[in-house]
Amino acid sequence: MTDSDSNATTQSSRLQDSYDALYAEEATGIQALNLEGWPRNRWEALVHCMPEHATNVLEIGCGNGVVLHHIADRCDALNGMEISPNRCETA
Repeated sequence: MTDSDSNATTQSSRLQDSYDALYAEEATGIQALNLEGWPRNRWEALVHCMPEHATNVLEIGCGNGVVLHHIADRCDALNGMEISPNRCETA
């Protein structure tokens, strides 16, 4: 392993630790979708751009899965990717 690889691994590990710490105390389970404080166009973009029915949906950075939960009835298959194990545990 080169010094560059080692530095990248260390930086990645620090980012992972910071991200995990940020969400470590998140409540578990699906909660009501609260759009307060979100730019309205994000949710509207998702709802308006998504077809009435989707075969497969992939959300990258899915957090605890709240968005996937709210669109589940419009999809055959849902997949979410999340870097934080703490966030995945609540999904």
